[in-house]
Amino acid sequence: MDPVHGRPEPTASYPRRVPSQTTDKLAEQRRGLPDQPGVYLFRDERGRVIYVGKAKSIRKRVASHFSGRTAYGPAELVPLIDGLEYVVTATEAEALLAEQNFIKRYKPRFNIRLRDDKSYPYIAISLDEEFPRVYFTRERHRRDRAYFGPYSNAKKVRGTLDLLQKV
Repeated sequence: MDPVHGRPEPTASYPRRVPSQTTDKLAEQRRGLPDQPGVYLFRDERGRVIYVGKAKSIRKRVASHFSGRTAYGPAELVPLIDGLEYVVTATEAEALLAEQNFIKRYKPRFNIRLRDDKSYPYIAISLDEEFPRVYFTRERHRRDRAYFGPYSNAKKVRGTLDLLQKV
């Protein structure tokens, strides 16, 4: 199933597998990555997903992992990468949702922040009440609500809601 929309995925192009035998081959494959928003998955030599990331530009973000700086992930991640896959999305918001779904599905060892069962926070507005409420939620299951998000930082969402309540 398509992790973003819940539809069946096309089998030929989603996600695209980029097999790797050597570091040179992996570098060549990285150059062919799209300069578009999406999600990328790093696999180890046994084919296990070890990291899932989202990006505004898949090409630039993947390249940042190989730049020699550890600010874009643990230093021990890069030597374990044997292959990669990617999924192009229409927007960064879709990439965010797809990343979350892939992390929940594969539970990659290097995605510590999102491996738990928490979902991204949203701001919800109740549309079915005489005085609509604005509140924090992690679920989007009610039709009588307007949802804004997802956001990556729950603390900032709560801070924004606190500020709105003071106005």
